[in-house]
Amino acid sequence: QIHRHFAEWLKDCHERHDKQIKFFKHCGVLMRNVSGSRKTPYTAYKAIEWDGKVYTKGQLIRTQRTVPVICGTIRKFLLSGEYDGDIYAVGGEIEVVQEPQSLYGGNRYYPLSKLDRAVAIETIEEILQREEGKLPASLEVDWPEDDEVIEGQVSLAGVTIGTMAVRIINQDGDVIHKLHTNHETRKLLIEQRLSLIPPSGNHEDAVELSSHVTTHDKMSNFLFKKIENLKAVGQYRIIVQVALNESGMYKYGDGRNLPSRVIDFRIQESPAHKFMVGILESPLRVGCPFNIPLDMQDEFGHSTKATLDAQPLLESNGLVLSFSGTEVKGNSLIIKDVVATGNVMSQQGKNFQMTVSVPCLAMGSQTLKIRLLPGDPHSLYIIDDTQQLKSLSFENSSEISLHVGVVDIAGNPTLRSRLIVQCKFSGSPGLPTWTCNCSQGGSGVLAGKIKLKKYKKEQFIRAKIDVQGSKEILPLECRFLVKPSTKICSINVFYRNPSLSDADDPVKLKRGQDIYWEAGETLEGLSFQLLDEVKRVVEVDDKLASKIRVNWTGSVPVEHLKNSCLPDIIIPTNVSESRFCQVAFAGEKTVDFSFNIKPLAGEPAGIKVTIHGERETRIGLIRRTPISVALLDSFGNQLTVRPNQLEFVGVSADGLDESLLSKSIEENLIVISNIQFNQGPLGSKELVVSYSNDIKEFAVLQLVAGTPVTLQVTAWGDEVRQPLPVLSGTRIPDQIKVQLLDGWGNPSPENGVKVLLGKDPGLKLSPAPGVEKTNVEGSATFPRFSLSGKCGEFFLQPRAVYNRRAIEGRKLLISLLPNTETPVALRYKLLSHPTPVVVGSSWPEFQVEILSEEESRVTANVNLCMVIWKGKPIKEKEIPSSAEWHRTVANNGCHIFRDLKASTTTGEFHAMFCVTDSPNSKTVSLFTECVSMSTKPGPPSQLLPNTEPGTPTVSNARVAINRVLIRNLKLQLKDSFGNLCGKDLDCRLSVTIQPCEQTLKSSEVPKFEGNSSRLYVALRKGEATLQNLTLQENSPGTDGAQYILHCEIGNQAIDIRPYMLKFLFYNDSKKHAEMSALARQRDALMHAVKMYEETFNAHKSLHNEIMQGYKEASTKKKSFVIQLQKLGLSISDSCGSHDISRLVEQCSQERENLMHGNRRQCLLSEYMDVGSEVLGKIGHLALVANEDIACVLSWHMSGDMDCLVTFTSKKAKEIHKLTGGTQQVLPLDSIYRKNLSDWKKSLPHVKAGISSNLITGNPIFARKLLHFPKDEANCRIIFTMLLGDTIIMDNLEAANEYRNRVVKQTHCPTILTRNGFRIRSNGKFGGNQNRAPSLDRLRGVVFGEPMPEQYAKCIKQIGEFCSLICAGL
Repeated sequence: QIHRHFAEWLKDCHERHDKQIKFFKHCGVLMRNVSGSRKTPYTAYKAIEWDGKVYTKGQLIRTQRTVPVICGTIRKFLLSGEYDGDIYAVGGEIEVVQEPQSLYGGNRYYPLSKLDRAVAIETIEEILQREEGKLPASLEVDWPEDDEVIEGQVSLAGVTIGTMAVRIINQDGDVIHKLHTNHETRKLLIEQRLSLIPPSGNHEDAVELSSHVTTHDKMSNFLFKKIENLKAVGQYRIIVQVALNESGMYKYGDGRNLPSRVIDFRIQESPAHKFMVGILESPLRVGCPFNIPLDMQDEFGHSTKATLDAQPLLESNGLVLSFSGTEVKGNSLIIKDVVATGNVMSQQGKNFQMTVSVPCLAMGSQTLKIRLLPGDPHSLYIIDDTQQLKSLSFENSSEISLHVGVVDIAGNPTLRSRLIVQCKFSGSPGLPTWTCNCSQGGSGVLAGKIKLKKYKKEQFIRAKIDVQGSKEILPLECRFLVKPSTKICSINVFYRNPSLSDADDPVKLKRGQDIYWEAGETLEGLSFQLLDEVKRVVEVDDKLASKIRVNWTGSVPVEHLKNSCLPDIIIPTNVSESRFCQVAFAGEKTVDFSFNIKPLAGEPAGIKVTIHGERETRIGLIRRTPISVALLDSFGNQLTVRPNQLEFVGVSADGLDESLLSKSIEENLIVISNIQFNQGPLGSKELVVSYSNDIKEFAVLQLVAGTPVTLQVTAWGDEVRQPLPVLSGTRIPDQIKVQLLDGWGNPSPENGVKVLLGKDPGLKLSPAPGVEKTNVEGSATFPRFSLSGKCGEFFLQPRAVYNRRAIEGRKLLISLLPNTETPVALRYKLLSHPTPVVVGSSWPEFQVEILSEEESRVTANVNLCMVIWKGKPIKEKEIPSSAEWHRTVANNGCHIFRDLKASTTTGEFHAMFCVTDSPNSKTVSLFTECVSMSTKPGPPSQLLPNTEPGTPTVSNARVAINRVLIRNLKLQLKDSFGNLCGKDLDCRLSVTIQPCEQTLKSSEVPKFEGNSSRLYVALRKGEATLQNLTLQENSPGTDGAQYILHCEIGNQAIDIRPYMLKFLFYNDSKKHAEMSALARQRDALMHAVKMYEETFNAHKSLHNEIMQGYKEASTKKKSFVIQLQKLGLSISDSCGSHDISRLVEQCSQERENLMHGNRRQCLLSEYMDVGSEVLGKIGHLALVANEDIACVLSWHMSGDMDCLVTFTSKKAKEIHKLTGGTQQVLPLDSIYRKNLSDWKKSLPHVKAGISSNLITGNPIFARKLLHFPKDEANCRIIFTMLLGDTIIMDNLEAANEYRNRVVKQTHCPTILTRNGFRIRSNGKFGGNQNRAPSLDRLRGVVFGEPMPEQYAKCIKQIGEFCSLICAGL
C-alpha cells in the first residue's frame, strides 16, 4: 500500500505541477487505432500555448529531427485520454497537412517534441515557394514544318495541320519532362486529340477524329506528325494535354490540373464552281414577280457562299423577261422579281422554255420548263367621265355611285375569284368604305351614302379606289365637295326659375338634368330651339311643328311650337315619384332632349302616427316601444322636422298619464315615449295626436292586463275546500293549474314567470316538483304528482316569483292514506366486524331493510344505493360529488352489501343508504342517517421523506457549511398506498454512503464527520430526523462523481424498501458552490416545469372540452335549423331565443287554430265503458280525408258503422247481455285471419298483367285511404275483413271500363266511385240501392276527418323548437 500511495502521490504531482503545455479550444473526443486493432480515446484541441507562444489551427510550422523534415499546416492537437475543457499536459501529438498540398497533401502525426519552435514563418514560406516553382505551369508549341494552325483560324476545305513540337515549362521557366511528388519521380506524357464539334456547339457530342500520345525526345520535345486533307466543313478543336505516365491522369497532388493547350479553328467551303436551280414559286402568272433561287456549290459538292459578282442571264422564246436584281441569301443567289409578260391563250396558261446562265462559273448554264397563267389585276379604270367626277358636289348624307373595271398587265380582264374593289373616303373621321365584286364580269358598281360627323362647314373629301389585298395596282383618286345638311340634329330646352335673382332670364337645361320643384305646383315658361348639324337655329314652320312631340301632354298647339314655347308641366304630388320629361323631333332620325322633374315637399298639412312594436300596452306600466309621428304636406309627403316644431305636437287619451310623456326627434321623426295608462277598462284605447291643435290623427292601442299581483289556483276542492283522499304512492286525480292576475283582477299574460309548488315537510312528491314557467297566457300547469309519506293531512301551495317578489296562492289540502307497497323508511344492521379496516381491504357488511308505512318489508323491486364518502357527515341530501355509489336492485325489501373494496387512504369515512328513482339516478327519495367508518394504514413497506430535498452538492473543503450533506430531513414509514404507518415501531436507522457507479473504488467513498462510514439515527413512532449530516474534512471521493445516501431500517424482521438520495461530490469549493447553485436552480426549474405542465394540461383539457361542447352545440343547432327549414320555416343560424320564442308562439297558435277548426266528425255516441277490452265503434276507428270518399265509404259500410269492436269474445258477450242484444259487437279473437287480403296486395289489373297506360280513373284500394288514430294493427285486420278488396275510382264510366278489362283475366272486386256510384263484385250497378245519398242525409254516421297535414307539420316544428330550447342553443 505504501508503494501504491507513493505512485498516486507522484501522479498527482505530475498532473498538478509538471504541466508546461496548455491545451485549449476543446473540439471533441475521437477514437484512434494506435497499436493493433485496439482503439484509444484522444481529445482534440484547436490550439496550444507553449512557453508563452500560441499555436493554432491553420498555422504554418516545420518539423525537426524527422526524416524528412517537412513543412505543413496545423490541423488539430491530440491529447491521449478523455478530457472536458482546457487542460495542461506535458506532451501530446500534432496532426499536420504537408505543404505544398499540390505536391504532397497528406496528413501526418508527430509528437509535440518534433515541432520546430525556433523557425520563422518567412523561412517556411520561402521553402514552400521554392517547392512550388518546380511544378509544371504551361506548354510551348512550335511548328517546325510550317502549316501552323492558330486559335480562331478559318481555312478552306482540304487544309493540312502541320507537325507540332511541344515542350513543358515549369513555374521557374525551365523545360521539364518529369514530375517529383511524394519523394518519387513520375514520367510526363503529352496527348494530342483532334475532334469535330457539332453545329449545336456542345463539346460533349464532339466526334474525335484522331488521338496520339508521345514521349519526349533528347531535346525534351514532344513531336506530333502532320494531319492532311481535312475536307469536312465545320468547327474543329485540337487539345494538347499533359498526362502522368500511361495512366491517363490529368491531375496531380491536391487535384491540381496538369497544363494543356486548346486550339479552335474552322474549315469552310471553297469558292463557287457550279449551281443548281431551286424550287420555283407556283403558279407563275403574267406580270407577277417571282424569284429564281440558284444554289451555289464548290468542287466538293458543298453548298458554298454566293457573290453578287455572278450576274445571271435569262432567255425565253415568246416572253419578255426582266428582273430587278440579285440577292445573296445564305449559299443561294436569288434572282429577284422576275417578271414574265406575254400573250397567254386561255385561263389554263401556256408552257415556255427558259434558260438561266451564270457566265463566271465553270458549269454556268441550265434550261428549265415553266407554265405561265394569266396575271393578277394590274390596273383599274372608271367608266364614268373623270372630269365630271372631279367637280361633283353633294349634300351631307346623300348617295353617289361609281362604275369601275379591272385588267391585268397585258390588258386582259381578269377572272380571278375574290377580286374585291374598294373605295375608301378620307378627309373626315367616320367615313364609310364601299366595295364591289369584279370577279365575274371584270367590273362593278361602288355606291352608298356619305355622312360626316361633327360637321360645321363645307368640306372636301377624297375617294381612293383600289383592290383589296393588292399593293401593285395603283389607286384612283377622286375629289368631292360635301355641303352641310339642313336636317334637325339637336334640341335646346330653357325654363324660368323664380327663385333666382334674374327670374325673367331663361335657364338652359342640360341633358338628363334634375329640376327640383314643389309638389303639386306647375312648371311654366318652358321654351326650346331646333338646331342643325352646325348648331344653327332652325326656324320652326308648320311642317317642323307637326313633327315635335312632348311626353307630358297629348297635343300641343302649333302656334305655341312656332313661337318656340313648350306646354307647362304639372309637378307630381309624391316626392318619391320623379317625372321623366322628353321633347322629341320625329324626322328621318328621331332627335330628343330629356330632363327629370323631382318634387319637393310643401308646408305641414297632416301627420302620420306609427306604432312601433306590438299594439299591446300593459296597464300601469310604461310602454316599452314608443310611437313616432311624421309631418306630412297636403299630398302626404313627409317633411323634415325642426326642433321648434316639437312644442306644437300634443298627445291625449282616456286614462293616459300625460305628465310622463317625452318627445324627441330621431331620423326625421317625432318620437313620443313614456306612454302609460293608469286606469280604464281593458281593450282598445284611442290615442289622439295633434299638431298646432288643427291637425289631428288617431292611433289605437290595445290595453292589456298589467303585472301579476295575485295567483289563481285551479285544482280539486274548488267548490268544497275539504282534504282530498290520496293513497300513498299514487297520483293525484287532476293537474294543478295556476293563473297570474293583475291588480284589477285581469289574467296577466306574463310569459316565463317561475312558479314553485310548496308543500308540507312530511309530504314527498314524485317526480320532485320543479320550477314551472308560465306560458304566453300567464298560466302554468303542474303534472299529476305521486304522493308519499306518513299518513295524515298535508297541503300543497303554489307560489310565483315575479321581480324577486313572491305571490302565494291558496292551499290545497290532501289526506294521505297508507300504502303497503311504497317504501317509506330504511333500516340497516352491521353484520361483520366493526371499523376501522385496513386500507385496500373490504368495508364491513351491512344488511338494509326497506320498510313500508306498516313497518314491514316491501315486496316490490327498489333501486337501493350505498353511498360512501370521506369527510364530515352531510346534511339531508347534500351528497358530495366525489362520493362512491354502490347500486343494486333490492328484492323482497332486503339486501346485504358485502365485499365492497375499502379506500386506499386513511381517515374518517361516512356511508348512507338511500333509494333512487332509477338505476342510474342520483336523485335520492329515501335515505338513512350517516354511518361512521374509518380506515387504518397497512404494514410499513417503504421509507420516504415528508418533502423532496432536491439534489444536494457537497465538497471536502475546510468550510463546514460546504460539507453539510443534509440540514434537516424527516423520513417517515408508509404503507404500499403512501399512508403514514409504523407508529408503534421503534428501531435504528442505518445511514451510509455508497458509490453510484460500480467503477468507483470503495476507498474513494466520502466519509462522515469523525471519519465514519456509517451513522445510526433513532426511528421512533415511524419517523426519523436527519440533522446536520456533515462530511469529514478532506474526505476521500472522486471530484464530480455522484454518490448515494443509503438509509435503511436496522430491523431485519421487517421488509421495508430503503430510502436512497443521490448527491454530487466535489473537491473544489468554488466548483461546489457553482454546482450547488446550478443544482438548486435545476430542481426549481424542474418543479416549475412540472407545475406548468400540470397547469397547461388542465387548461388544454378544459379548452378541448369547451371547444368540443361548442362544436357539438353548433352542429346540433345547425341540424335543428336545417330540420326547421325543411319544415317550411324561415329561420337562420343567427336566430336568438327571442326569435325562437316568437316562432314557438306562432306555431302553437296555428296548432290551436287547426285543432279547434271545423272538421267532419262522426256523431255516433261513444260507448261509455271503453276500457282495456274494448277497442271502439267502427265509425270511430278510422278517419278519411276526402269528403266524397268518406261519404261513399260510410254509405257502403252503413250497416257496420255502429258495430262495437272488442278484444275478446267474453267482453262481447257481456256487452250483448247488458244491451239486451241491441248493440252489434265484433270480437277480434273470432276473426279468421288466414283468408284476409294482404295489406300490400297489388291491384287486380297489375296482377292480371294489364298495362297501367290502358287504365283510367285512378284505381286504389279503399283501405289505403283510411287513417287510424289508434291501434293501427288491429284496425287493419278489421277493415281488411269488412272492406275486402273494394276499390275506389273517379267515375262510373271509368269503373265499368276497368271491370270489363279485369274480368277477362281475373275476379274483379266491388268498385266505389268518388261521385257516389257502386258496382258490386257480381257486376250489378244502377238504381237507388247502388247510389250513395248526400252527406247531409247520412246524419253524422260518417267517418271523421283527420287533422290536416299542416297540424302534423306544426307538431314537428314545435318539437324541434323544444329540442332547440332544451339544448340551450
